[in-house]
Amino acid sequence: FFFFFFSSRRRHTRYISVTGVQTCALPILYGWAKIHWRKIMKDNPRILITNDDGIDAPGIKHLQEIAREISDDIWIVAPQNNQSGAGHRFTLGTELSMEQLENNIFSIDGTPADCVVIGTTYILKDKKPDIVLSGINHGQNLGDIIHCSGTLAGAREGALQGALGIGLSQAYDYERRTE
Repeated sequence: FFFFFFSSRRRHTRYISVTGVQTCALPILYGWAKIHWRKIMKDNPRILITNDDGIDAPGIKHLQEIAREISDDIWIVAPQNNQSGAGHRFTLGTELSMEQLENNIFSIDGTPADCVVIGTTYILKDKKPDIVLSGINHGQNLGDIIHCSGTLAGAREGALQGALGIGLSQAYDYERRTE
């Protein structure tokens, strides 16, 4: 897995990327997260999950299972269709449709950034999320691709909305066609 970690509290944003090659960054990430987790997280944090592969993508279901390990206050707001490569684009000039699929699961006819904004300002307006998880993306988000990644835009928008934003991607070996 490739993890891209965003954190935002008021005026500062920290970006930490960890890949299999950069294993020396893991202690830094772990130490930073451990310190800040105690400061900003509480028991049973509210988690908002989104992605760019769409509401029916298998990665979002795996991420929901992982999130259940730390909380039972989990909400999913994801695009109706695949929005890979959407970047941090917002849908402007048209109305967005929202469909409630289950109790805490919604699909939006928009981008991952749209989903996070609607999730934080409309669906969860009574109590904003503490964490925004975006992914698990099918394919890696590395290098310059992070600028056009809808997965990382979801995490980035979560950070801009005041939550801890984390984007997750699954590496894929295109030469061997294995995950």
